[in-house]
Amino acid sequence: MDPTGLLTANIRRALEEALNGNIAVMPMHVRGNHWVVAMFRPRGDSDI
Repeated sequence: MDPTGLLTANIRRALEEALNGNIAVMPMHVRGNHWVVAMFRPRGDSDI
């Protein structure tokens, strides 16, 4: 799977988790020794 497809699949999975009431944390390696994290969490009835 290409990197764009992998990222898209991981974001979709994280959104599914958040929509099901769970918190999803997704670490992402961006370059060299640099990392960022995306956190998806439910907020209210249908807000993420």
